[in-house]
Amino acid sequence: MQSSVHLDAGTYTIEASDFPYGPNSWDLGIQAELRPDDGGESIKFAPRDYGPKTLPAGTFATHIFVNTIGDMDALITPRLYKID
Repeated sequence: MQSSVHLDAGTYTIEASDFPYGPNSWDLGIQAELRPDDGGESIKFAPRDYGPKTLPAGTFATHIFVNTIGDMDALITPRLYKID
């Protein structure tokens, strides 16, 4: 599943505490990327690096990933917080 939203400049963090394998797992989680409006370098969020990060204005896209085999029963609700 992928979703995107336009963000104003500021410092943001992603809350990952509800992930069943924790915020450092590559088995199940989210990856996110901000593409700045000014065409600058993209800024990424991923396990072990969810934030906080100071971001310019731009398009923020997230997707949920699953890197496991077999059944998966999990509810993930990523939360992006602006902290300034």
